[in-house]
Amino acid sequence: MRARNREIIIAGDFNAKAAAWGSPVTDNRGEHLMDWAAELSLNVINADETPTFERRSCKSFIDITWATDTITRQIQNWKVITGEFHTDHNYIYYEIGRDTKVRTR
Repeated sequence: MRARNREIIIAGDFNAKAAAWGSPVTDNRGEHLMDWAAELSLNVINADETPTFERRSCKSFIDITWATDTITRQIQNWKVITGEFHTDHNYIYYEIGRDTKVRTR
């Protein structure tokens, strides 16, 4: 992951809370995870106010999508999809499009 010029997306259930990805509170895991991501120059892609995890008595934002700068500019329409999926975690949807900020010859 530390190699240069690599386009990386990391997504998963990190069981960490931080305001950076929508949680109303930041816990210890969230702080450590933010430090780790900053060290690797990863950007938080989460951009929806819908919780990524929902149980009857609990809603939280513990599923996170991270990306390097180049691929961050290409990710569009990141959103949480809710429904009856037979899991406590909601689906996360995003598209990867062409980076319109980079000029090619």
